[in-house]
Amino acid sequence: MLQLEMIANYPGMVVGNNKVLFSEPTLRKIMPKHVKLATKRYKLMCGCQSCVIVNDMYDCLLAWRIKKLLLLEYRLSKMEDGVEKLEKQVEFEHYRNFIMVDGKHHRIK
Repeated sequence: MLQLEMIANYPGMVVGNNKVLFSEPTLRKIMPKHVKLATKRYKLMCGCQSCVIVNDMYDCLLAWRIKKLLLLEYRLSKMEDGVEKLEKQVEFEHYRNFIMVDGKHHRIK
């Protein structure tokens, strides 16, 4: 008999001679209607404390990058034309291309 993964992971569900306490159809019948198999979409949205903290930290990194871009742009606008401004312009363009794709913020998934 094919066993659910949760049955295989809980030894209390199997009693003597490998007999399952509840079969898969029985478990599906007693399970509340709102409990369903997680689709790929929901597996990406964990919500555990570790994932939420990492997502928050990543959002802060994205905000910092945007702020750095704005600061570099502001400094460039205040500089006089010359070699130093050209070097800073190259640095700005390189950094912007590194963090943005087609003018939109590049999010790593």
